[in-house]
Amino acid sequence: MLAKYPKLSRFASKLMYELLPAAAASAIGGMLYSHYAYPSGAPPVPAAIAAPASAEMMQMVRDEHALIVEFLKKNADARQQAEVAALDAWRMRALRRADKLSVREARVDGMGL
Repeated sequence: MLAKYPKLSRFASKLMYELLPAAAASAIGGMLYSHYAYPSGAPPVPAAIAAPASAEMMQMVRDEHALIVEFLKKNADARQQAEVAALDAWRMRALRRADKLSVREARVDGMGL
């Protein structure tokens, strides 16, 4: 039947290859967009109001806070001591290198070169 009607054949092929894929992509995109615009599901339940903290709980929080502050101070002191030790070691190496260099220069000067 399509061989008898070439214009109908061309129209059907254009419909199948050009129009339907674009329409399908638009329909799928519209469904995805509407899905994200209006999420399904129950509305979020508000959190229950908790009772105020007891005196024991507050004391425990203060104790933990004091422990953390103490830990951080010790850590900072240890880091500072490590940096000072590294700097001292670097200075000592520099002094040794300078001494070796001065000894080499003295040998060269002593040889008369």
